[in-house]
Amino acid sequence: MLIECDWCKEEFNRRPSHISNHNFCSIDCKKRWQEENIKKENHPSWKEGGDIKCDLCGKEFHKKPSHIKENNFCSRECKNKWMSEKMSGKSNPAYNSKKVECDNPGCSDIFKVKKYKRENQDHHFCSEECYHKWTSENWKGKDSPRYGKKMSEEVKKKIAENREYKTGKEHPRWKEGEINYRGSNWEEQRKRVLKRDNQKCQRCKVRNEESKFPLEVHHKIPFREFENYKEANRLSNLITLCKSCHKKVELMETGFTCHHSKEG
Repeated sequence: MLIECDWCKEEFNRRPSHISNHNFCSIDCKKRWQEENIKKENHPSWKEGGDIKCDLCGKEFHKKPSHIKENNFCSRECKNKWMSEKMSGKSNPAYNSKKVECDNPGCSDIFKVKKYKRENQDHHFCSEECYHKWTSENWKGKDSPRYGKKMSEEVKKKIAENREYKTGKEHPRWKEGEINYRGSNWEEQRKRVLKRDNQKCQRCKVRNEESKFPLEVHHKIPFREFENYKEANRLSNLITLCKSCHKKVELMETGFTCHHSKEG
């Protein structure tokens, strides 16, 4: 069906079911028509407001009643400029200039505290050292905020279970003390392994330049099992791994399952 465009007046075809009160031959014509006709009181969501003056430049502009505030501005630039002049220093509602004395008896430091902290906190300290010293002397027994609060049986059980794996020889990563020294040829062997494995993790295949952390070299048979470092550092006993895979492999070797990791 041929109808006329409400903007350019050209005729165009449109299905009868698509004909509405206003019809346009293109999106461009529709936008131009809306710019001319749907504004202010002609807009469907228009609410009677008023013309007010910008508090900075004095320019008049229209604003909805719900948007009119104590201070009004025609643009963000005017608002920012006005605030930089009128809302700085002591004129700012959030200005805090009050100083308080540290509550630790052994300290006489005076320092600034923000308003919300002064209103919501009973005690103020200039440093963590003063805070810990004061709490160790004053929060004892019934005076402690945690007095009478007990751990649930579920929490106690979890702590007990974790302790079995986090102390001494019972820990899955126990190595009878940390051994940092890997022998005089370690650095040379490490470089050879990285080169042999093309600077790539042999487990997840991530390359050195793609990894967040530098690639690491892992002993297939733990270093502590050898009496001779040369035997431990032979190339056949070394493999390139990324930091994440290195941790997973060592956990698996100790018989500990890492529940937070997914095996590929």
